[in-house]
Amino acid sequence: MYNSAGAEIRFTDAAHAMLNATSVTNYGLIDGAGNIVGSFNNVGGTVQAASGQILNVVSSATSGGTLSRASGGTLNFQSNLMLQSGSAVQFALAGGTLGTQYGQLGVTSALTATGSLAVTFAGGDDPHNGEQFHLLKFGSESGTFSSVTLPSLDPGLHWDTSLLYTQGILRVSIPGDVTGDGITNGLDINLIANKWLHTGSPATLPGDANGDGTVNGLDINVIATHWLQTYGAGGGRARALDTHPRRARRTRIADLSPSPLRKIAV
Repeated sequence: MYNSAGAEIRFTDAAHAMLNATSVTNYGLIDGAGNIVGSFNNVGGTVQAASGQILNVVSSATSGGTLSRASGGTLNFQSNLMLQSGSAVQFALAGGTLGTQYGQLGVTSALTATGSLAVTFAGGDDPHNGEQFHLLKFGSESGTFSSVTLPSLDPGLHWDTSLLYTQGILRVSIPGDVTGDGITNGLDINLIANKWLHTGSPATLPGDANGDGTVNGLDINVIATHWLQTYGAGGGRARALDTHPRRARRTRIADLSPSPLRKIAV
């Protein structure tokens, strides 16, 4: 079956909708919730899941076009998915609840990533400290996106992409918390020391606090700027850890010096 550019296939009955063919080639738009059966090639078109609904692709698939999820929509590939150069994966976030406020790209077997990943906000509250979004779900993963575009966060917060290619998760956290334990402290310094001058993709390089692809003194500076910050009560803004001599005994890092680090010139 061939869906030409400018043509549209829209599923309106999720319980019974099925596109069944030996092979499906898409240059147009496929939208809604239902099932696509047969080898699937999204050459240059758009495939999008309706909000709060699931669109299943039963067989192995390739995509050089756009895979898009409205807030709460889920695209589920029940075999392998190979993204191609020039492909785009898009998410719209309206909150932190999977299935209703944001969607997911699921791949039962192997996901091969390339092309672009873009995330936008679609109303709702701004993401808070410690919030995470399980955008990708896969049996195994290889490759990386050539570009990752993420929306701006409140001052003092940043996107942590360290789990994107292992668990499919984006997290909102404090800059400098390279260990992901919710606090910027000596453990982050230790990780940077262990990975000193290592290079690689910022999305997967441990210790790369500033996301420039190299673990060096600039990452130490990020930690120094946010030294002893931890998640705020109730998942709000980042705050400095209480270092009062008596109250500090109730913290997790009472054995660390509360003195701030000096920035290192590189």
